[in-house]
Amino acid sequence: MSREAGGTPEAFYWQAMFFLEAAMAVSKDAAERKEQNPIFNNYEFVIVGTHHAFASELLLKGIMLHDGITPPRGADGHNLSVLLSLPEMGDLKNKISTAFSQLPSRHVDASGAIYASYNSQHPVGSFDYFLEFHAKHFIDIRYACEGVPKGLDMNFTSFLCGELKNELKKKIDTNSE
Repeated sequence: MSREAGGTPEAFYWQAMFFLEAAMAVSKDAAERKEQNPIFNNYEFVIVGTHHAFASELLLKGIMLHDGITPPRGADGHNLSVLLSLPEMGDLKNKISTAFSQLPSRHVDASGAIYASYNSQHPVGSFDYFLEFHAKHFIDIRYACEGVPKGLDMNFTSFLCGELKNELKKKIDTNSE
């Protein structure tokens, strides 16, 4: 979806909401059926993580369009780290990073199991660390048959979607007043 294709901040918001609602439905279904079939752990992991990643991308692009910024095209247009690292997005990234730093440490996998083989230039557990780790999930899993992406921290993807959803909704509501 792009501005040229009729994409508006509102359209990006509502499209992202579809993905977030689907993620919540899958999480609920997986929780209810987890004991019946342990495969649902993977089912939830892949579907919810991918829906969160795509919703984050759509919300970021809606915010960008609202603010008069043209989102990048190609692979960079799907990379959450690239999108949030654009100079025009600095204030938003700082705002979200600050909110993330105030969360309980449950967002850091204490065992290091998920992140043991992940090398980052950022401090383990920082917003930039998680953003870099999750930045290309949608790209990595879009074609699941081409490979299995690394594991995700659903708390982080849920947090990021919530922050971006609130930001775009606030901008849309401010325009309609």
